[in-house]
Amino acid sequence: MPVDWKTRIYDDYVSSGSSRLTLNDVGGSLRKKQRNLRRLCERHFPSDRNARIVDFGCGYGALVDVLKKRGYGNVEGVDVSPAMVAVARSLGLEEVRLGTLSDYLHSVADGKLDVAVFMDVLEHLTRAELFETLDEVARVLRRKGCLIGRVPNGQGIFGPTIRYGDVTHELAYTPQSMRQCLHAAGFENVRCYEEEIVVHGAVSAVRKLVWKLGTVPMRMLYAAETGNKRIVLTSNMLFVAERA
Repeated sequence: MPVDWKTRIYDDYVSSGSSRLTLNDVGGSLRKKQRNLRRLCERHFPSDRNARIVDFGCGYGALVDVLKKRGYGNVEGVDVSPAMVAVARSLGLEEVRLGTLSDYLHSVADGKLDVAVFMDVLEHLTRAELFETLDEVARVLRRKGCLIGRVPNGQGIFGPTIRYGDVTHELAYTPQSMRQCLHAAGFENVRCYEEEIVVHGAVSAVRKLVWKLGTVPMRMLYAAETGNKRIVLTSNMLFVAERA
C-alpha cells in the first residue's frame, strides 16, 4: 500500500518548507529563534519552574532548550519527524521524543499538564483532526492550565505566504476563528497577538520601526470599516488560552 503523502514529507521534515537542515544551519536557526522564544517565555509561561510542560510538534527542540536554560525542570517535546528528533538528540536534548500528537495525548491522564505548546502545528490538521486534538488537550490540561501556540494568520498582510508555503498546511486562522475553535473546545480567556520583532541590534530596530509605520494605513482602514482598532497583521499569529 502506498505511504501516506504527509508521512513521506514528515519523515524528512526539518522545518516548514525545508528539509535536510545541517547542524551548522541548526546553530544559526536556534540563535535566531531563542530571542523570540525567550520573550514568549517571559510573557506567557508560569513562574513555577516545576510546571509540567509539553511542546507538541517541537521540531529539533528550540523551545525545550530555552525552557531548560530558564530553569524549567519538567519539560518534554514530541515530534512526528525522525529527522527532527535526530537533530534534537544531537544537540543533547534527550527530552525530545518521537511520536504522534494523538498517541502522546492518549497516554496522558486527565488534568496532568500545566502547559501545552503548539507552535506551527494546528495548521497541519484538518478540521476534524483539529477538534479531536483540542478536545484531548482540554482533557489533559489542569483547570486554568495554559495552551500556547502559533499559526498562520489569515488576517496578516503576507499570511498566504505562510499558509501556502508548506504543502502539508491545511488551514490558516484569524483571531475570530481561533477564538471560535478554542471556545468550542472548552477554553476561555483567548488572546491573540502579533509576532513582534525582537530588537537586538540596529537592523532589527529599523525593521520594527518600518513595520510599525508601514502598517499604520492598514490599521486605520480596518478601524474605519469595522470600528475595531485591533487587528493582527503579522504573517504568523500567537495565541494563548486557559482551560476553563
